[in-house]
Amino acid sequence: MEICLKRKMGKLLVVSGIALIALGLCVLVLGLFLPGNEKFVLPFKLFALPGDFVFKGDNWSFYFPFTTCILLSLIFTALFKLVGWISKLVNS
Repeated sequence: MEICLKRKMGKLLVVSGIALIALGLCVLVLGLFLPGNEKFVLPFKLFALPGDFVFKGDNWSFYFPFTTCILLSLIFTALFKLVGWISKLVNS
């Protein structure tokens, strides 16, 4: 029983490590897309995509990143599916 617990803990640590590496890569890629990064030129900047709504008044402004939210949702969905797939491989 103790060996089974150690094996499960080992698998959990491996999956956690893979998830942290994937999260770090996502943060790295996200940093390349953020506005203000002149070293890495892309045809678009994240949070400034077409479909992101900006409303401005005299003393106020409202910004809703609609397209950016959809893009980030797709990226995170793919990331979590990948982590789930890897954890199934490790657990089997």
